[in-house]
Amino acid sequence: MDPVKGAVGAGVGVLAIGGGYGVSTLFKVPDASSLEKFLGSNSSQSSTYPNDKFGWKNKAKLIAAFDSGNQKRWEYIYDKILKPMQTASDATTQLNSIFQSTAVTKGYAASSSETGAANALNKVCDDQYKENDPTETTKKSNIWKFCSFDGVVPATVSAG
Repeated sequence: MDPVKGAVGAGVGVLAIGGGYGVSTLFKVPDASSLEKFLGSNSSQSSTYPNDKFGWKNKAKLIAAFDSGNQKRWEYIYDKILKPMQTASDATTQLNSIFQSTAVTKGYAASSSETGAANALNKVCDDQYKENDPTETTKKSNIWKFCSFDGVVPATVSAG
């Protein structure tokens, strides 16, 4: 084999592997723990999530708001999903007021008492976990999009 062709082939292989790795890390969603797992290891927090409220009923599907290991996930959701939606021309119709740019200005606050925590996505989601199931369509869709692992309202099966 011609040494030039071999070098070109090796270069293409390195570029393909390196490029593939770069693309995969660019779109990799950071790992996170569920509210269920968080409550299992922080049992003193369980009483703050009433069992008849949205968060308790969906704890396996929701991202734990104040698990420090979830910080990168909250920042990712804010930077890559919510923030672009906030600046879109249809933001007022696509986002409930609790997710508008004036309401959420960052992805994560380490505690609910931290300065500016009220405007952190994880705090806004945590507040919703403690409420009744959302009924308004946009709010419900937004909560599932920004606060859950799947990013969509779960499908339900009705008897019929």
